[in-house]
Amino acid sequence: MKSRLHLSIYCFLISCFSIQAQDFINIKGQVVDQETKEPLAFATINLAGRSRGAVSNFLGEFNFNISNSSENDTLIISMLGYKTYKLAINRIPNPSNLTITMLEDIVMLNELVVSDKELTAKEIVEKVIENIPNNYPTRPYLLNGFTRAHKMECDQYVSLYEANFDLYGRGYNSKSKVGYPEKIYLNEMRASNKVDQYMVQPLESNRNPFVALGHINDVLLKSFSLNISRNTYHLENYTTLNDRLVYVIITGKDHGPMRPNNRMYIDVDTYALIKVDYEIDTPEGEDWNPALYKGSTIGLTKDSLSFKVKRVAKSVQFEEQNGLYILKYTNWFMSGIIFNSESKEDLCDWGAQFEMMFSNVILDNVERPSKKRLLKPKGRTDPKVIPYNETFWKNYDLITEFPLNEQIEAGLSKEIDLETQFRERAKKGE
Repeated sequence: MKSRLHLSIYCFLISCFSIQAQDFINIKGQVVDQETKEPLAFATINLAGRSRGAVSNFLGEFNFNISNSSENDTLIISMLGYKTYKLAINRIPNPSNLTITMLEDIVMLNELVVSDKELTAKEIVEKVIENIPNNYPTRPYLLNGFTRAHKMECDQYVSLYEANFDLYGRGYNSKSKVGYPEKIYLNEMRASNKVDQYMVQPLESNRNPFVALGHINDVLLKSFSLNISRNTYHLENYTTLNDRLVYVIITGKDHGPMRPNNRMYIDVDTYALIKVDYEIDTPEGEDWNPALYKGSTIGLTKDSLSFKVKRVAKSVQFEEQNGLYILKYTNWFMSGIIFNSESKEDLCDWGAQFEMMFSNVILDNVERPSKKRLLKPKGRTDPKVIPYNETFWKNYDLITEFPLNEQIEAGLSKEIDLETQFRERAKKGE
């Protein structure tokens, strides 16, 4: 995935950090295209027969730990459009320095015999909407999730937020308020102190990672890619996922000076939307500020500083479990440039990323969590702060498997270590 920005300064949920504990085998590396050698984002890396694993970041990097008892297991790397890669753990000479090369698996349209081959791309999308009650939970469900959100300005990380939470939904066929169709119940959280940088408007106004969740799920809201009245559709080709045939449909609509790149991946047999990748980049020589573009002056922050949005990207992935597709991973990423609105001089980059991974779904006899833990939506303000449970975070399996990137930790710990910051933020109740 290409970008004119130096993406290497941005660190994502699954990133490089070595664990010295003897109880684990560190599995770390990069997933690349076999022909082009370009990194592959959002590849799924896990062990055979297990649902938990890693998802490669925008640079194709992944990093997670497994127990020593798993040395006889098989590592499986799967990604839409590529042949599944399998490798025995005990045959890997250096599991902390892997390069996984994936072979493309694109099936041309004229090579297939598909029962509904005569359907147009729009008709396929209409069938996705029609089959939502068959493919997604229609009764109350409960998902446990982990989120990590971080922001950067001028090569300096300015904030970090992590939380373990429960997501309660009424079902995909229920009528819900757009924006907050699911309720968030906070279990544990921790946050760094805020670094006194510029804090341009996008970073100030997007403090709450759960707000992004409320707008990102196309299937639940029947929005974005599934907004038939506003989109155009084109069937690009077919691909496979775990040996199952998948439609690849390009979605487009007018975004003013921005040009969208939106792909939908739809199971041929079930018409389930299993993945959406959405990306918009500023064309060469153009700048885009969503606030100023609409004629507002909200983009102005401190003194004569303003911002440009250069890239917006999102990814939503579902995982099939017992015949239903369950939300597995979401990502929302923005980046741009801080500039002087008077001199028009570019100063430095800014970026923000919100990632969530879900596990432990409950679909039967679901009980709504206690209202005491309910996170009431407060627009874009900071989410609720609760006491810092150091013991929980020390033993939390996802933190063990997906340790915080050392660049983020070092960047935020220049004056005060992160553990002290977590305690201080909790005491302040900010």
